[in-house]
Amino acid sequence: MTASRLSPQQVRTRLLAGGEVALVDVREQRPFADGLILLAVHAPLSRLELALPPLVPCRETQVIFCDGGEGLADRAARAGRAMGYASLAILEGGTPAWQDAGYRLFSGLNAIGAALAETVDLVCRPAQIAAAEVVRRRQAGDSLVMLDARPWEEYRDHHIPGGIACPGGELVYRVHALAPDPATTVVVHCAGRSRSLYGAQSLIDAGLPNPVFALAEGTHGWRKAGLDLAHGDGPRADGRPGADDA
Repeated sequence: MTASRLSPQQVRTRLLAGGEVALVDVREQRPFADGLILLAVHAPLSRLELALPPLVPCRETQVIFCDGGEGLADRAARAGRAMGYASLAILEGGTPAWQDAGYRLFSGLNAIGAALAETVDLVCRPAQIAAAEVVRRRQAGDSLVMLDARPWEEYRDHHIPGGIACPGGELVYRVHALAPDPATTVVVHCAGRSRSLYGAQSLIDAGLPNPVFALAEGTHGWRKAGLDLAHGDGPRADGRPGADDA
């Protein structure tokens, strides 16, 4: 049985209708990041047998493969059939056809996350603070805690001196121990802004009484302000020594 071929309009209709459907882009990372359909997940053809099952565990889910129009989706459909997926389709013409149909392509590997962060900023308006203001408050002796919401590996690559590694999923759980005084200002940050906004808003929504800010532009903004970043181990919110994970 061959995979059905769907027009961009048909694919869009199926995505917007909800239900159990997966749009899977099978290009390698660079071309995928250069122009992707917002709701597409990434499973490159070179690693499809490993990448697809965690993304689409149910073999009855309709899987729509897309590429850049170079034929990778056809090969992916054959591989998907051999893996036991029962309902397979191909976006006819790939992402160029999608764009030609008047639909938008996005760039970057975290397009959905960035879009959600901008929505959080637009709707919730969490307060933001500039790097220079953080430095001023530190020098004035204000009670201030900086929480780095990135994973430990990213934190070790570079972080703001004195910042505490506290991945975003742990912020609400650990913040009371890190800032027990409600007068202490809590500044959440990441490398840019998305996880800063998520983290700050999650603390606000959890009812934290402390003043809460997202650091404007994260570590990028810190560097742009002419301030140094640290590298390697640093304080962790879970109390574990950094050497354990080095």
